Amino acid sequence: MEVAVCALMGAGFSAFLVPIGVALHGLASGPNPQAADLVLLFLLVSGAFNMLNLLPMSRFDGGQVIRQVFPTRDGLMGATFLVTAAVLWIGWRIGIPMTALYGGLAVMLALSFLTQGKSTVKPRHELDEMTPAERMLVGFAYYAALGIHGHALIFASDRLFG
Repeated sequence: MEVAVCALMGAGFSAFLVPIGVALHGLASGPNPQAADLVLLFLLVSGAFNMLNLLPMSRFDGGQVIRQVFPTRDGLMGATFLVTAAVLWIGWRIGIPMTALYGGLAVMLALSFLTQGKSTVKPRHELDEMTPAERMLVGFAYYAALGIHGHALIFASDRLFG
């Protein structure tokens, strides 16, 4: 549980800023359009950074969480597929060209194969096994953070480039 919660801290706490940013954008849109654009830029950069960090690759926080929540190979593969599909859909939705998305997917696959089986977590003491309730809680938190940051990207992109 410790590894998963620590890995989620950055993206999880940043997720609380997304609704605040959306509200600030709404408040600033009328009287101060430059401030509203700065809020959108913050949402775009923060959302992109956190989405990348939540990718299910071993060296990223997303990989640390996924590995703790889904200990079986089938569960890990299913969760990785779901996250990858969500990230590709968000990329497509905000207008990233398909060739760039395929290139990013190829890089992600190559890095995943190169780091397969190499754990980056080296605790001094053996970790306690997560209970099913803890796995469910952390899994929901992970997918919520992924969804909220995806919303930040879509919200900001639609207003800046749409």
